[in-house]
Amino acid sequence: ANHGIRASIRAMTETFQRICEGGTTHDIEENIASMDEVFRLQGMYAYREEEERFLQENGNTTAVIPAAGDHRFQPDLARLLQNQPLCMLNLGGKPLLEHQCEIFRSVGISEIKVVVGYQKEKIQAKGIQLIENPDFQTKKSAHSVICGLNEIQGKALISYSDIIFDRQIPSDLIQSPYPLTLVIDRAFSSLPRRDKALDLVITADPVDPASNASSRRMKMEKFKKIASMGKKLDPGKADHEFIGMLFVTKQGLESLKSAWQEAQKTFGNKPFYEAPSVETASLTDLLQFMIDSGSEVYGMVIEHGWSEIFSLEDYERLERYFAEKKSQLFPRHSEPPEAAAKNLEWNGDPSALRASG
Repeated sequence: ANHGIRASIRAMTETFQRICEGGTTHDIEENIASMDEVFRLQGMYAYREEEERFLQENGNTTAVIPAAGDHRFQPDLARLLQNQPLCMLNLGGKPLLEHQCEIFRSVGISEIKVVVGYQKEKIQAKGIQLIENPDFQTKKSAHSVICGLNEIQGKALISYSDIIFDRQIPSDLIQSPYPLTLVIDRAFSSLPRRDKALDLVITADPVDPASNASSRRMKMEKFKKIASMGKKLDPGKADHEFIGMLFVTKQGLESLKSAWQEAQKTFGNKPFYEAPSVETASLTDLLQFMIDSGSEVYGMVIEHGWSEIFSLEDYERLERYFAEKKSQLFPRHSEPPEAAAKNLEWNGDPSALRASG
């Protein structure tokens, strides 16, 4: 290393001297390293290859956000939602939908489709494509999701429109090796209870019940197979909560579409799991139908890092979170410059999380 540095000093000194004497760099080009060699040593080409690989793997993932529903049934939010859909509620200076889109783009998902219905003309965000669900008043979340999925052919990340989350969640989710993966939170049971029906999940325990269940396990389980899910599960038996985000590969996409068609054909207007009919089914009803039909549905386990907006309390808690973060970034309540304001985004701080149902 010592000799290399000393040789470099001598070579640079001689090169600068020749440039000064000749008044040009032309005569020394053949005696020095090419720019290609410089870029190679810097790792630029390897970086470009990695970037290309990342875009190939994730660039064809489409985000689908079902935002057609009318959330005015949530009494304490009704006043805020008289003239706008829930996804356009302002948080930290920009709509909830804009927060979601920025996070998706930051993990390589540039194509974003939003399924609209209630107050559809009010839904706006940079670079989104709108898909209309004309039946939003009579049909529920499963139908809206299928409306969006019918417009794509590759991988998809589906996210409910009433949640905000840390970017690490979708970043990890799109790396899932399984055809159909839900994000499930194990923290729900430790949060204060309130009047809301959660999408509960019971996972298939891979541990032999005859083994010593009290012993520690060395293996960390990031993905767990889901055995059952729904709003009417026994909370005492449920071990996770579905947060309203899932990822499907092309195979998973086709399985989900086929399951919807099969459910319509088999059940018609008959009760469908927790719904009066297939057309009024929630997404969890459809997913449970797939599980019962033999499809493997996995959950990616998280703990905190997200929040929903179900009540005025949720909204006010998130508003306080963004206000506190703004005051930390811009002390003395000064107006933030536009460039710095871009840093005002959700980072999954558990202190801003909602109380559980």
